[in-house]
Amino acid sequence: MDLRPLDSGNDQDVCPDCGSPMVEAILDDVLGAACACQARRTYRYLTELVCTLCSREVATVVTDQPNAPIRVPRQLRCQHCGGQPLAGETVRQVVYPRVPPERPRRGRPPRWLVEQRRLERSAS
Repeated sequence: MDLRPLDSGNDQDVCPDCGSPMVEAILDDVLGAACACQARRTYRYLTELVCTLCSREVATVVTDQPNAPIRVPRQLRCQHCGGQPLAGETVRQVVYPRVPPERPRRGRPPRWLVEQRRLERSAS
């Protein structure tokens, strides 16, 4: 927490994820405030299927909700002992958006950019 009182009497905090400031009139509002970047965050939940006989991990199921019902097919068995799998620990994972790779622009640069680069080279 990086709470700072402002000259106007308001309190300010900075979001640890995106760095945007949150300003509120009351200290309790700042502590309870959520940044807008939290709304963009999505999660996926990984549930391990564990063998009931030998307690080894058999498979992992990916769901969008933490308490989603998991249906295990009868044919899915432990490769080591043949035991039936049962849902075990569930882990929450943050899903980050895919960023397309930047490709260099092809072709001749515009005149203004050539002139700007020439001036930068002559100044240094």
